[in-house]
Amino acid sequence: MKPKWKSSFLFSSPPKALPKEGSGIPSRARLRCRPDGIAKKEVKVFSRLFWVLTLFLNIPCAAAAQNPSANLQDHQARSGTKSFLAFQDEAQDFPELRIYAEFDHAKARPGADVTLQVRCFIPEGWHIYSIIPQDSGGPLPTRMEASSATHRPHGELRENQPVKEWDEALERLVELHRGQLLLEQDYQIPEETTEGIKDLEGILFFQSCNNRVCVPLRRQIFSAPLEIVH
Repeated sequence: MKPKWKSSFLFSSPPKALPKEGSGIPSRARLRCRPDGIAKKEVKVFSRLFWVLTLFLNIPCAAAAQNPSANLQDHQARSGTKSFLAFQDEAQDFPELRIYAEFDHAKARPGADVTLQVRCFIPEGWHIYSIIPQDSGGPLPTRMEASSATHRPHGELRENQPVKEWDEALERLVELHRGQLLLEQDYQIPEETTEGIKDLEGILFFQSCNNRVCVPLRRQIFSAPLEIVH
């Protein structure tokens, strides 16, 4: 008994005999009846299945690559740990500080001492932290970098009195500033300084939280005008 061929999703019926020349069947139809034509069709079906499976396997990987922060947050939720990086996407809308920097004297002579005052107005609902380092695992302290050949800092950086509060985002007691932060730094103008406009440019580094999310370390540039006279 001859084996019966079964049609399926992947395979066609067995090849028929190739029509003879002059049978009235067009040449294109004869080509479709060729055994190698059937093989090519099967290869095409396998090829399509391969690309469909590849697409479905790559969808989770692509999603993970596009949203690594979500994966990090999920891992931290399971492990019970926190990281500032996990909050980064949620806190991208943090508005910048309004910073006003000035010296206690608009004009100074070579050899004089001047004091820089940097006032930082903090957006409502947010807070930044003291310049004094806190416990291990605590927030990053606020710091300032501002010096030049004309402006030589001396003494310690000072701040207005921070308040001690429980930080919901960090789940610990911290020293922080709300509303306004005032920093003061003393400078000496070298004797050899020439007269003219000698503005001081600086950078403020700070971390901000709002009792729900924290922003990784940020920085803002400021400038304080000063004129040197003889």
